[in-house]
Amino acid sequence: MTDAEANLRDAVEQNYSAFACIPRPVNLCTSPYRDADKIWQTLTSAPLRELGDKQIGPYCGWAITTVGDDRAYRHFLPRIFELSVTNPSWLGTEPPIIAEKLNLAHWRSWPSDQQASVLQFFYSAFLAELEKHPDEGIGAPEWICGLVTLGEPASRVMERWIASPALNAQLQMASFIVDQARDLSLWAKVSGPFWDDVSVDVRRELAEHLRADQTKRYLHAAAGNVSAEDRSALLEPALSEIEKF
Repeated sequence: MTDAEANLRDAVEQNYSAFACIPRPVNLCTSPYRDADKIWQTLTSAPLRELGDKQIGPYCGWAITTVGDDRAYRHFLPRIFELSVTNPSWLGTEPPIIAEKLNLAHWRSWPSDQQASVLQFFYSAFLAELEKHPDEGIGAPEWICGLVTLGEPASRVMERWIASPALNAQLQMASFIVDQARDLSLWAKVSGPFWDDVSVDVRRELAEHLRADQTKRYLHAAAGNVSAEDRSALLEPALSEIEKF
């Protein structure tokens, strides 16, 4: 287990501790198109930690908008966080969606330890994701999108990325630039699924970081260490895009 993986494990545990004081809801308000009793029975059929993916998964997407309120979401949040890094196939386990729901729940008004726990989890998940090859996992950009949706400064997030010595972190940067090449060139901003809900100013700031000399140096540092396939498919196209700016 790498340090980043260990930190993510600890962050998951910290959330269970930080939100242990939030009681399980005694009922759930839902839209007329949801079966409130059935959903409540499913979500209370086992202790929070022991809820299976199929038991908690559907709720992740329904939470706050059509099922339950912000307090119910806070109770189930540790398990939702855990699911987002173990089986993020459910609607509502995407980092930007979780961030949007946290904003709906006014998470910045929560006790300081809970706010800190939320941010610690997002940053830990982001740094753990950076250690994966771009072909694996959901990709670091989703965690970046989640972090800036929560209100974290784009500069702080990108500094954490550039500070990562992991080779895969450099490849993820290259992959992000390649994916965003058209919008970086034409509009000087990042775009795409989830990103369109982020303010234009933040998206332009991220674009500036991706086009910066520091990023160029970061990618050049990987040149001698990546496979021929990754160099031709990711690193060289990304550097070629940066050279255009």
